[in-house]
Amino acid sequence: MIQKTPDWTLIARFITDNASPEDRRYVLDWALVKPENQQTLQDAIKVWKHSGVRVSPPIIEPETEWEEFKTRIKNHVSSPGTQRHGKVVRLMIVTAGLIALAVIVIYFISRDRSEQVKQRLNHLTPQVLLPYLTRGYKPIKE
Repeated sequence: MIQKTPDWTLIARFITDNASPEDRRYVLDWALVKPENQQTLQDAIKVWKHSGVRVSPPIIEPETEWEEFKTRIKNHVSSPGTQRHGKVVRLMIVTAGLIALAVIVIYFISRDRSEQVKQRLNHLTPQVLLPYLTRGYKPIKE
């Protein structure tokens, strides 16, 4: 009777050529039952073949890598896009500074004027004592 789930012990023996003829026949019959079983067996064979392959690490020469790194930095700094980006950033900083300066100047100018306006109002219009001891100005009739 062929199982629905794979018997990994038999598959491992099949892949390593340690299976008996009956076990080999069983694995092959199991693989032929469904296409998914056949794909599972093929995947297991691929994994087994590639599991023993050793990939050696790349040879790194520090001097060559350092020179390449310095060259990339030099090329990056002198690229036109970087220079344009720097100009835009400087322009934005200068603009922000000018706006801040304008706001400060307007604040101090308006503050001085409001004091002058209050003083003129105090001298020109009579004050009236309102309820709760608050002061108000009489409207000037023309």
